[in-house]
Amino acid sequence: MDKIEKLILNLRSAEYKFAKTMPNMPHYYTVGDKWRDRKEFIWTCHAVNEFGVLEFYMKKPRKYFYIDGWRYWIMSDNPDDCKILNRERETIRSPRPIPEEFL
Repeated sequence: MDKIEKLILNLRSAEYKFAKTMPNMPHYYTVGDKWRDRKEFIWTCHAVNEFGVLEFYMKKPRKYFYIDGWRYWIMSDNPDDCKILNRERETIRSPRPIPEEFL
């Protein structure tokens, strides 16, 4: 199994909860402490950053990984410190151009 196959398997098999406190931005999240293997969660966060595409949606550019109609991103600048991994349907929002200050 290569890295992308492993990433896809991890993302598909994770348990997600709906982020009900953010109804204006419907998305789901998974918490690293709830995974059977915390190291596997951290590996997955690194892989999202490694294979994701840089896009701008809210306050700053992030790496987003797309599979099965979902967009995934981590909630940390450093994957080693990540506690939450998010996903939303890719049709929810469209990326904006990355502002010059981030290039």
